[in-house]
Amino acid sequence: MLRFDATLPHQAAAVAAVVDLFAGLPRAPHPAFTETGVANPPGPGFDARLPANLRAVQGRHELPATGGRTRDFAVEMETGTGKTYVYLRTAFELHRAHGFRKFVVVVPSVAVREGVLASIEALREHLTALYAEPFDAVAYDARRLGRVRRFATSGSVQFLVMTLQAFRRDVAGRGGNVVHRAQDQMAGRRPIEVVASTRPVVILDEPQNMESDGAAAAIAKLNPFCTLRYSATHRNPHELVYRLDPVEAREQGLVKGIEVASVVPDGRASEPLVRLLAVDAGRSRARLTIHHEQRERTLWVRLGDDLATLSGGRREYARGFVVADIGFREPAVHFSGALVVTPSTPAGTYDAGVRRAQVIETVRRHLDRERALAPRGVKVLSLFFVDRVASYRAPDGGLGEAGRWFEEAYTRLAPGYPELDLPPVGAAHGGYFAGDPRTGYVDGGETDASAFDLIMRDRERLLSAAEPMRFLFSHSALREGWDNPNVFQICTLNETRSPDRKRQEIGRGLRLPVDAAGRRVRDPRVARLTVVANEAYDEFARTLQEEYRADTGREIVVRRAGDPDTAVRGAEFAALWARVGLGLRARLPLSTEDLVRHAVRALRAARPITPPLVRVRTTDHATGRSEAGPAYALEPGAGLTEAEVVAEVQARTGLTRATVCRVLGDAGLLGCVGANPTAVLDRAASALLSGLRAQLPPVLEIVGGELRSADGARGEPVVLPRAFTVDTPFGPVAPRAAHVDGEAVYLLTGPGRTSR
Repeated sequence: MLRFDATLPHQAAAVAAVVDLFAGLPRAPHPAFTETGVANPPGPGFDARLPANLRAVQGRHELPATGGRTRDFAVEMETGTGKTYVYLRTAFELHRAHGFRKFVVVVPSVAVREGVLASIEALREHLTALYAEPFDAVAYDARRLGRVRRFATSGSVQFLVMTLQAFRRDVAGRGGNVVHRAQDQMAGRRPIEVVASTRPVVILDEPQNMESDGAAAAIAKLNPFCTLRYSATHRNPHELVYRLDPVEAREQGLVKGIEVASVVPDGRASEPLVRLLAVDAGRSRARLTIHHEQRERTLWVRLGDDLATLSGGRREYARGFVVADIGFREPAVHFSGALVVTPSTPAGTYDAGVRRAQVIETVRRHLDRERALAPRGVKVLSLFFVDRVASYRAPDGGLGEAGRWFEEAYTRLAPGYPELDLPPVGAAHGGYFAGDPRTGYVDGGETDASAFDLIMRDRERLLSAAEPMRFLFSHSALREGWDNPNVFQICTLNETRSPDRKRQEIGRGLRLPVDAAGRRVRDPRVARLTVVANEAYDEFARTLQEEYRADTGREIVVRRAGDPDTAVRGAEFAALWARVGLGLRARLPLSTEDLVRHAVRALRAARPITPPLVRVRTTDHATGRSEAGPAYALEPGAGLTEAEVVAEVQARTGLTRATVCRVLGDAGLLGCVGANPTAVLDRAASALLSGLRAQLPPVLEIVGGELRSADGARGEPVVLPRAFTVDTPFGPVAPRAAHVDGEAVYLLTGPGRTSR
């Protein structure tokens, strides 16, 4: 049984922030009876007292004053800090202080509804001990309208949990929700009218998904005395009365620490990567992720856009990557070379290899952690987010690719942990996926029903060591409103680039873990969440920090070491810049034989070319400290040909085809193109550019607007800004310093003393 602490300061503060809005409102001496039952008290004088009470609460928590023009209040709490607990305690405090007894909890989905009901049942004994007050909590069910009648007529504290979809459609006939139809068993009244007659306090759980005009109109028909909004990611906080943001939650040790295991290809992939993230019919455009220079880039494209240009000239997009058509009903992008990409079928053969490596790494980390925590009685769970249902379960009932990868990894790794007495592979994993209108897939069958009950309703059994399931698969269904304290690994096999989505997914595992006795484990060595991500840590952290900044208003302060402008002030620099500021080009004599010898020697001394790898690097999100993990080999795909590698090296170096071919042949690299064309290309270009730079003289002299080598320079040089470059036959060179000596200007490219 889970244990709960009624004295946590942050939860007490959140409860008081709402209850104190009612300060000065007397407790109704008797229940308020209506024609249909028992209602909440009318609260005379509430609106008159609200502005002053709201100012006091917002001032106490250093929140912007909002005036109190509406009865629409918001509490913002980081996921995992007890949001559901707080609003249940708030309801009981409102009952004790002011006689409120009718509460409608509105949720955006079945997953959130089941999570709320499971939390209430887990808290029942705790709440009864605190308040000695009987209460009922039921889900609205159109087939069981007796629950609505009991909600209205009972004199005890009542919670009615409803999905927004259950009462949003108020239209005549079968197109509308049952709650809007007159019912004989309610004397011809509509169920929505019966609920509205109680003047309920309406609690919105995850309100960011209920912000439309239609949702607001539907909620208004409940006739709320007031509305209380609870979320970690409000879009419109209305009258905000309490905030516990992610930074504060981590500083107070209220949630797990986060570390990121980045699973990324070793080096740049030579495949033409194209991922479709979204389409925008209104603007006739599509959002893609492609390779751009040395990294991935996400951008919008329209008809006629050429990825060769948008990628910064990367050669793999040179032919056939002009956008020819964009599908909006069925999201897809068609290219001139006949390639078609959809959200579930990206281009780039390394994607599947990376995702498979993520699954293996997650299983390995899970088993390591289970071995470490089993003696402490802590059950370990891992959660996989997939991009679509079929990734885990095929339409014919078999396993999809992610499910197969998992079973292969578990079957191979589990024998290495004999002390854990692990369950058979089929019993170790399960999934929950809500109905998906895009694919037509809806969970069904006994297996799905069993997994639903275990994952959504029986959280305590899922935490038991006797329960074999420990690996959970889902997509959007578990993205919000559900969490489990013992989720220690979250594997993101999908793209998590939409606003708030990364925070929502991580939130499924932020709650502090519990042991077999239900006690919270606060040891920071144990309370750590590992996110196995399909992107480099810096990109992951940047996206996550942007979401935090957008939600909390906190800026990330980056401090510079020293002032970079001090070197470019003063008369000396002004005189120098008058000579060189318009740009320069260099023309230098080079020795092809010396260049070839230098490049071949460097390439032969380098480590052998091997097939591409996926590497894992784990980074602590709080400290930035990182360490290398294992590497997984990838199957080589249909990458660049030898001719394309040679052409790309030519493009990067400006050398002739004959010189490039000679270097590759003498170094023995032509035979390695099939195994890893990217490595061959990068090494050859790097070695040749290094050889060219080796022939650059340490001092260049400006003569007639061009540069030539000089034997030396006299005088005191001035440091140049880093942005200043000189175009040379082997790319731009940034001289360290320069000085004016009469009519001559000298640029220093080699070692030597400089003046600041």
